[in-house]
Amino acid sequence: MEDGRSRPRSKSRRIAAPQAEAARAAAVHAAAALAAGVPAEAPAPPRAEPWRSTAGEELLCELYAAADDSQVCGIMHEPTRLVEIENLPGSWPAGTCACDSARLPCGHVFSAAALALHFLVSDMRCPVCRAGPAAPMHIECVPSPIREAYSAKMQGVRREEQRPEDVLQLRADVVHVLSALEVGLIVLGHDGHPRSTTRTRILFQPDDVDTIQQQVLDSGALDSGAAQDALGAASANTFNVHRSFQRLARGVVARQLEHNAAGRVRFVLTHPLVPVPIGSQDMSVAEAWNNFFNVQAAVDAPDLDAPDLDAPDLDAPDLDAGQPSPVPLFCASVAGTHPIGYICARFDNSSPAPLLTAQLNTLMLVNIAGYVRHVLESIRDAVELHTGFDSHTSVEITAEAINGLRFQL
Repeated sequence: MEDGRSRPRSKSRRIAAPQAEAARAAAVHAAAALAAGVPAEAPAPPRAEPWRSTAGEELLCELYAAADDSQVCGIMHEPTRLVEIENLPGSWPAGTCACDSARLPCGHVFSAAALALHFLVSDMRCPVCRAGPAAPMHIECVPSPIREAYSAKMQGVRREEQRPEDVLQLRADVVHVLSALEVGLIVLGHDGHPRSTTRTRILFQPDDVDTIQQQVLDSGALDSGAAQDALGAASANTFNVHRSFQRLARGVVARQLEHNAAGRVRFVLTHPLVPVPIGSQDMSVAEAWNNFFNVQAAVDAPDLDAPDLDAPDLDAPDLDAGQPSPVPLFCASVAGTHPIGYICARFDNSSPAPLLTAQLNTLMLVNIAGYVRHVLESIRDAVELHTGFDSHTSVEITAEAINGLRFQL
């Protein structure tokens, strides 16, 4: 006690186990029935069901019937037993229980219907804390008596999502991602600090915008893991980069080979609305020069296999004899150890600098950028709402302005 006064103790927050919550709900139900003079009927016990994603991951969901209005849905923000969703059954059959509530392993509670629909049309991450599989739920997890109703509802939701104004916004998102996407080469000293940075924009055509827009629209209609894999392979788009960058990058590595031989080289991919690091593994200056920028070394090198980095969402580019191996790009916070792109090089007889291309999972990049844009717009709207700004005052919030804010993706 620095000032002689006692400080109140902070209250600890305890999360009750699902079994304890179920027992408490049963006790409340029995007490209410006893007070009303009605014989209490024992509520059906909760039932744990493994819901499976289209990628094969399972999430254990506890289904039960809420005894009172204390169970509030984290999606609809009203008691779970009062939630009604148009054209969907009022309960979820689980054994002998006509369930209206669902509890996830993280402890968050939802209407069973609202949660299942969210999982089917979006992904299986908790709508509150984002814990769980990042793929949609498989339609076969829905009990057969109500599966047709959920399938029809999914199709209706997806048709609504493709309103003309939403398609226009999607196209704007795709153009913005491609217009601001940069490929960079960073040279690090032996101390790990950057010594040189070179960046350039990718080059794209209107046909690229059309292709990526259709990929995003098609991704909403996938109901199987096989279809997810097919989309992932199709979402790899290849882009050229400016020749001036290729010559400059080669010159930078050549100078570093002479003055910073102990340094490291890293390729990066950056965008203002993609606040997660994307880059290659570090390679030595000599390795970068001999394996990627030195035409003679590439021609003299023995035949190499493509990198052993099989990924379900992006296949490694084909590797021709006498050409440098593609350099994989990783985004650990989103794709773990699976590459989300490759920097590829090809030599010809007209220039000592390699012709660089970037093969990228643009579907993933557009999804992240669109999500972050939505978050920033929500922050802007909240600021304007709670500060009393009128139509003559506007607030502009960009990813750079809130650098350091961690997004849960």
